[in-house]
Amino acid sequence: MSTRHWYLGIVIAALLGAAAIGMSRYQGKEGLVKEKSSKSLGASPAVVDFSVADAPINTSVFIESTQADRAWSGAMKAYASSVSRQHPVAGIVNHHALAADLLANFFVRLRAARPDIERFVIIAPDHFMGGRGDVSTHRRPYQTDAGLVRIDEDAVQTVLLNPLVTEERGVLFEREHGIGAIVPFVSRAYPEARIIPLAFSGKMSKDRVSALAKVIEGLWDEKTFVLISADMSHYLSEREAFAHDVDTLHWLKEKDIAIAQATDAFIDSGKSVAALFVAMQALHPKTTFELFDHSVSSAYGADPLDATSYMTGVWGE
Repeated sequence: MSTRHWYLGIVIAALLGAAAIGMSRYQGKEGLVKEKSSKSLGASPAVVDFSVADAPINTSVFIESTQADRAWSGAMKAYASSVSRQHPVAGIVNHHALAADLLANFFVRLRAARPDIERFVIIAPDHFMGGRGDVSTHRRPYQTDAGLVRIDEDAVQTVLLNPLVTEERGVLFEREHGIGAIVPFVSRAYPEARIIPLAFSGKMSKDRVSALAKVIEGLWDEKTFVLISADMSHYLSEREAFAHDVDTLHWLKEKDIAIAQATDAFIDSGKSVAALFVAMQALHPKTTFELFDHSVSSAYGADPLDATSYMTGVWGE
């Protein structure tokens, strides 16, 4: 090999090494940006071998089985014999797995009031903006530590006839904790239930709320429970979060569609809640809201100056 060729090889190797380091740094920075854009992350999606196959989605990436078991055991001791004042038809629950006890409390109390539920419509934000349309869905089952949770594929097929809804076969739902963190508790409370997962885009305009409401109406029968997956105030101090929660709780109780205009400073799912209220007015106009739990991430050891708050509850007749 000539001296010239040897020198050229060294230069190319150095350039490739620098490019690899730069890409690694870029990916690391991108990961931080994504985490900042979604306060409700479970385990880092970076550790998962994502696939476009039809294999079940493993929920261990969203919440560890030991954490879910511990939360479920505590909720069973506290609420297994609870009696609800009403017949719940819809609800709202957190997807931040840090507050797994609130998830468990919600489903134990719901099962005590509604053991007959056969299907859940779960509506979550598309946290990573991976969907191609306003609303995304899919047909892959979820593998939880408590069993397999299946999709109502016939219902999904019907939903896909609506131009608002797009089927995503890639990694969107493998990463979406807005569905994945909730499913392990569905499997514990309702092992035979099927789900219809819907992830809505944060870019969806407010004038599409009525269209999403029609999707909900078409799925909402007497054995179906509509569940909003939502965390409340984001990126504010604990004190500010609780102050904003006063307004959010008012919207939830009054079924006020003004919640569609709410930012992440109040709730990360304002438009989907507004769509629920429109559908509720058509099918269940006499419902009232019952608050189950109200907490904040700082109660679990997180930074009180950068808090996420949670409210869970049901609308019942």
